Amino acid sequence: MSLEYYPLDRQTCLIDLASYAYTTDDIKYEWKLTNPIQQKEGLRQSLPSFELQDVLTDYCTSKTNTGEYSCARVKLLLRREYSYYLIQLYIPCIMLVVVSWVSFWLDKDAVPARVSLGVTTLLTMTTQASGINSKLPPVSYIKAVDVWIGVCLAFIFGALLEYALVNYHGRQEFLKKEKKKKTGLQECLCPNDQPLTQGAHPITRLDMSVYRKRKLLNMPGLRAWFSSTSEVSKRVDLISRFTFPSFFTCFLVFYYVTYVK
Repeated sequence: MSLEYYPLDRQTCLIDLASYAYTTDDIKYEWKLTNPIQQKEGLRQSLPSFELQDVLTDYCTSKTNTGEYSCARVKLLLRREYSYYLIQLYIPCIMLVVVSWVSFWLDKDAVPARVSLGVTTLLTMTTQASGINSKLPPVSYIKAVDVWIGVCLAFIFGALLEYALVNYHGRQEFLKKEKKKKTGLQECLCPNDQPLTQGAHPITRLDMSVYRKRKLLNMPGLRAWFSSTSEVSKRVDLISRFTFPSFFTCFLVFYYVTYVK
């Protein structure tokens, strides 16, 4: 049994009817030309986990040192019913991945909410993977269910790492703001020590270019744009809101084309 496409796999069961002691000189098995296999009524609906798609006939005559032995073969083509796995595996995993994206809309300062959301979805996904793999024999190759669970875990873990990046940049931005408050020089009009002359003012005049720059930055629209684009943490959250769903949608299309079809 090959489980590479599990739980979307198709299996072929072989039934061989062979002669043990008599060679083809004594006995030879042949299938009827019309309707060689008769199926019991309701057989296709009696299998709980598989759907019987077709029944084929073939020959498997073998040659050994003692002679040639006749063999008739029946091929049962089975397709696994994946409606159970759709409800128990695929839909819950998609919901867990989508729930992990909720943290992108939470405030970056809501540390307990975002961390607990990421850790909870990650642990739930791990439990889901353990429950599915416990029903299967250990094999040395990668199964379709392993690809699905692995990618879902990667998206959930990526959402958790995304918040670590957001939190790091948020703390760096906060430290920079605090440093500017402590070490920044306050702009003021300072007294001039030079003797006053006729028509002079006892204060230092500001350069007009500095005044223009200051006036430009005080414009509400430009100031809002500058402050929004200067915070890396907000931009990371904004980009993640679109990139994570887009990449996951691409994975769903790839998974469907590769395994379902």
